[in-house]
Amino acid sequence: MVPRDYEKDGCLLEIKARAEQVEAVAKAAFETDCFLESITAVDFTNGPQIIYQFNSFTSISRVLVRVQLSRGESVVSIGSIYDAALWYERE
Repeated sequence: MVPRDYEKDGCLLEIKARAEQVEAVAKAAFETDCFLESITAVDFTNGPQIIYQFNSFTSISRVLVRVQLSRGESVVSIGSIYDAALWYERE
């Protein structure tokens, strides 16, 4: 976990997670009343990086979760935790 400067970066915390940790991180965000703001990906030469953004309606608490994957590696769906994830994950 890396604390960030919200005024500068627009988020309070950045977490680097492994593919097998995605579901646990999403559950923790859900249990602390965070909503899923977005999921996006960047295709680097060594493999895609999935970026999840979680936020809260009650406090300034945007959290970025970055998951670096190897070519051919995938992450589990978090659609069972956040219905909105299904929209992003269809790609």
